[in-house]
Amino acid sequence: MKVLSLGGGIWQLGLLQALDRLGFDSAVIDINPNCPGRHAAKEFVQGDTSDLPTVIHAARSLGVDFVIAEQSDRFVRVASRVNHALQLPGVMPNVADRFTDKSQMRQLLLGKVPMPDFQVVHLLSQALAFGERVGYPLVIKPKSSQSSYGVFKVNNPQDLKDRFNECLAFSTDGELLLESFVDGIEVTVEGLSINGQFHALAVSEKEHYAFNPCVAKRLSYPPTSFDSATLSRIVETAATVVGTLGLDTGLSHAEYRVKNEIPYLVEVAARGGGTQIAAKILPHICQFSPYDLMLRQLAGEFVSVPTPAGRSAVLMFLEFEPGLVKKIHGIDKLIEEGVAEEISLAFREGSEIVRPQDDTQRLGYALVFGENRADVDSRCQRIKDAITLEYE
Repeated sequence: MKVLSLGGGIWQLGLLQALDRLGFDSAVIDINPNCPGRHAAKEFVQGDTSDLPTVIHAARSLGVDFVIAEQSDRFVRVASRVNHALQLPGVMPNVADRFTDKSQMRQLLLGKVPMPDFQVVHLLSQALAFGERVGYPLVIKPKSSQSSYGVFKVNNPQDLKDRFNECLAFSTDGELLLESFVDGIEVTVEGLSINGQFHALAVSEKEHYAFNPCVAKRLSYPPTSFDSATLSRIVETAATVVGTLGLDTGLSHAEYRVKNEIPYLVEVAARGGGTQIAAKILPHICQFSPYDLMLRQLAGEFVSVPTPAGRSAVLMFLEFEPGLVKKIHGIDKLIEEGVAEEISLAFREGSEIVRPQDDTQRLGYALVFGENRADVDSRCQRIKDAITLEYE
């Protein structure tokens, strides 16, 4: 069978490797002729993945059996329409819209799961009226976006005034979503749906940067902050969310804030978690590849989802003081010693680094794997202590 991947960036490589591992003929469409996926796939088409007729033409010309989108909500919307137009298996447009439009998502889930108060606005006056009605702090975000683009926590009316136009600049339709801020521990739930049955693969607890509560700096699997009843409630809520939104087959990545043992939905996506969560972290935790199961199911095989092994992992985003970097110390020794599965810096010597304002500006990450949290937590501390920067 032949499968077309929308996008051939670094974060699509895990999917392309799964296609190769399973013996599929893989193709990539990407606007960048030098994207990493060009060399990982058997065929390549240079094209704008935002242009639906271009992608439909490419899929039809290649004779693919289905089109798949991973790591990007925008790709999820486009792939759904291509598969629908060509009568191929995969997420359908109405389902893709529910997962990528935060307003639709919340409207469909009203009364089904706990959620913060929310309202869609396009005027500052509407936003201020919402804040006066529900109180502060609030979260303001574009209605359709990802990677924390344009997402801000505002603590008072002046903050809201200061951030409104900045957030609006990231909106594709002139509308924003305002939500009451749930003051609790944020968690993620990684899921796999097969024939409409949701399977929870892993739950993490998140930490955020002190200077930006909307950008995560660490995801730890499994969480240690909840009792078994609360964890069960988180998983049950996740199943209700994904089931209500109608995902039949595919990966899901959801975020919740847990307050007084109740999980409140932040948002959910019909794709795998980024920064190697789907490609590397879940195979370690589960001891099987969710990509493999999803692809086999879309290819028409009967798939049974094993019970995840439940091993531990941490995705740690590295944090450094801003400045002009003269020297980087310690990372080579860590790599040599095998302290982490992967360590990656997003800068080099001579770079000017700043504090990240969204997910894409984070300064690097480490994937740390082990059998239990005590093991991975100690390895993370070793990494934090070992990597130091010398500044100009």
